[in-house]
Amino acid sequence: MKLNIVKGNLDRLFEVCAELDDTKRWSVDISEAKTKRSLNQNALLYKWEGILADEQGLTKKEVHDHNKRYFFLKIYERDNKPYKDLSDTMTALRDVYRLGAKSEADKMLQTVIRSISTAKADVDQMTEALNDIDKDAISRLQIALPQPGDEDIS
Repeated sequence: MKLNIVKGNLDRLFEVCAELDDTKRWSVDISEAKTKRSLNQNALLYKWEGILADEQGLTKKEVHDHNKRYFFLKIYERDNKPYKDLSDTMTALRDVYRLGAKSEADKMLQTVIRSISTAKADVDQMTEALNDIDKDAISRLQIALPQPGDEDIS
C-alpha cells in the first residue's frame, strides 16, 4: 500500500494503521515524494529542441539525443536515480575508453543514451536540465531560446 501524506491528511495515515492486522508484522517506509517532470516542462523541452534542430539543420531526434547525453545523463548519474546502476555503467564505460577501446566505448554510450528517458526526470532534474540546455544554447550556439511567459510559447 502506498499513501501520499501531507499535513492536511495525517489522520488518514493513522486510520490505515489502525486497520492493519495486529497479528502480523508491518514495515513502513517514509520518503519525500518527488513528482515527475511537469507537462509544461516537457512541452518547453520539445519546443526548444525543435528550435535548436531548425537552427542547426539537425533532426529533433539528434538534438534530443544530444540533450540526453550532455545534460540528462550527468544529472541521472549524479543523483543515482531514476536509473540505479547508471553510475556503475558509466564508470565501466569510462574504463573501457581509457583502455583504448574508444569505438566500443562510443557504442556503449550510444546504447546508454538510447536507454535513458527524459520522461523519468523529476521536476528538479528537468528544471536543471532545461537551465543547462538554455545556457548551452546561448554560450555555444548564440541562440536565445524563448522563455516561459514569452508570447510565442504555446
